Amino acid sequence: MYIDEMSNDAFMGLEKREVADLIESAGSPKTVVLVPDNTRRTGIIYKKIKSGSKYFERDLFNALSSPFRGLIKTIFDHKIKYLFIPSLTHGNLSRNKKYVDSHFKIATRLILNEEKWVNFYEENGIRVRIYGDVDLIQTLGYHDFVKWVRNIESATEHNSRHTLFWGYACTGSVETMRIIRLCIDFNEKFGRHPSNQEIRELYYGVNVDDVDIFIRPGEIRDSDCQPPLISGNAQMYFPMCPLTELDEGFFKEILYDYLFCRVTSGGKKEYSKQMDSSELQRIQRFYDQNQGTIIGLGEKIGDFWVPSVKSSIRQTVRGEIVR
Repeated sequence: MYIDEMSNDAFMGLEKREVADLIESAGSPKTVVLVPDNTRRTGIIYKKIKSGSKYFERDLFNALSSPFRGLIKTIFDHKIKYLFIPSLTHGNLSRNKKYVDSHFKIATRLILNEEKWVNFYEENGIRVRIYGDVDLIQTLGYHDFVKWVRNIESATEHNSRHTLFWGYACTGSVETMRIIRLCIDFNEKFGRHPSNQEIRELYYGVNVDDVDIFIRPGEIRDSDCQPPLISGNAQMYFPMCPLTELDEGFFKEILYDYLFCRVTSGGKKEYSKQMDSSELQRIQRFYDQNQGTIIGLGEKIGDFWVPSVKSSIRQTVRGEIVR
């Protein structure tokens, strides 16, 4: 992918459709992972919901439902083809029964069965697929979930602009073992090993492109949330605040960094541009000023860990380090 250089100011001044056209012409990014983390602290801090409330989960998901649809629309409006949202990992499933029950009875009903969500998928041409171990969910007794999965996948199958993958029991390392079993079953049925494309289709129901961008708020880790078979080269971004509280231009900022800072330079094995001495000096100044800086360090405030942002990109102005 090669596109003409553009300044951040010029890029941020583009209309959304212009950015979308640029992405389409570049052919990337196509696949984004959005980890819906920090939802409970969002409810406590921003929605003022009491953590001990009997109706905490209900009030939380009702409050975040609309802004989360807005996030999904923002990403798809930029002509992203596939969006993965790992909603419930095996780690989530091992939490207390009250949490898991609430998640399935409220959040899952909303996103798979509630009229506003179903209409949202239809209005935006979104095909919904579920990835992860649906059979495991059924063995836990959540039979309505399986019914909702079948209904929403069938109802949105004709949509072709975008595909939204909701993940349940979708932990990458755990799912690797299930993928091996799927491949064994394929071999026994057809007498040969499946191709890479066939393995993806076995697991996801469609052949999916590799992950380009991975976004997780608040915590600098992937928590085994990268989708199996298609992860490994993702460019990773970690917003400092909860997803629903991000400013309007957050995804455009990520796209600029991806298109003009990482993919066109940092991903190559060789340096094609001969940098002048002033550029080299600026890089050295940055390294010298950050000899004690490690991205990923932070502090604990009450029950929550928050990352340090003292070396954030916000500290640079037009390439110069703010002293």
